[in-house]
Formats: sequence, structure tokens, C-alpha cells
Amino acid sequence: MWLGRYAWTGFGPFDFQVNRVGFYLIYFLTGAALGGMDWQALVFKDNRLAGLPAGICVALPPVFFTVLEVLTYRGWGAGPDRASAGLLELLLTAICPFSCLVLMWLFRRFAQRPAVLSGSLVANAFGIYLCHYPLLIWLQYALLGVSLPSVVKFFLVSAGSLAGSWVLTALLRRFKPISKIL
Repeated sequence: MWLGRYAWTGFGPFDFQVNRVGFYLIYFLTGAALGGMDWQALVFKDNRLAGLPAGICVALPPVFFTVLEVLTYRGWGAGPDRASAGLLELLLTAICPFSCLVLMWLFRRFAQRPAVLSGSLVANAFGIYLCHYPLLIWLQYALLGVSLPSVVKFFLVSAGSLAGSWVLTALLRRFKPISKIL
């Protein structure tokens, strides 16, 4: 946060916010630590998210995102007051993983039947994660000069990067050495 809320850097088509590097490291280390243990039994015990009632779990992320947007819109955290900017950053940092946990809990609870499409998505998810970013950036760049509404561009880039990275991952997984990683 001391590096500036909107400071970006990068190389080639890969850009990132400088103040997020610490958050990325924390998320990576947390994921690496949780990957070695049965964290799902702890977090999703008795088909509940951390023992919280279902209504609270579903309502909290939209409420927090709304509060964050209202505070940002009102200019809170935009001035020289570092404490309010830091509080907004901490709120966003807490909301994002909690929202992911809520989505995982909802899918675990309501999406019980396996399907061909979801099976393929699960099998290729890590590769999609690794491959989507360059496709996303390049598709955005390709549509930069196209005269379309931004909503249309958003859906084209989202669908294109998902489909492209999914197909690319499925093709790469056909090679034995790569399939062990992806």
C-alpha cells in the first residue's frame, strides 16, 4: 500500500500492480500450505462454511463489495489519509478469498451431479489458470481498435480466453511430460 494504490509495472504484455506483490505472495504461500493438508474438512465441516449460517455466507460478499464501492465512490481512502486507504485495501483483501470460499461452498452443496463439461473443466482447471492470462491480454489488445460496446468486448474476451486456454490445455495434456504438470 505504501507503493501507491494504482502503481503498475510489467514487462511485455504482463502487467501487475506493485502493491499487490505481497498479497500474491501471501496467497501463494497460503495455497501451498493448505495444499498439503485436508483443509476442506476444516472449512466445510457439516456442509457449512466455517460453521456460519448459509444466509450469512451468501449475503456477506455482496454486502462487503457494496460497502467498498460506496466508500470508494464517496472518496473515502482517496485523500492523504493513509489509514482509510489501508482499511479499504484490507477489506478488499478479506472479501476476495471469502467470496471464493462461498462460491466453493455453494458448488459443493448444490452441484452434486458430475457432468462431462464440468469433468473436463476440473481436469483442465490448473492449465486454464496458467494459460488464460496471455490469451486474455492479447484478446484485449486485439479488440482495442474495434468499435464495439465495452460489454460486448468483455464477453468476447472472457469467452475467448476461457475457450482458448481450455483447448490449449487439453491439447498440451496429450503430451506425457506436460500432462504430469497440468
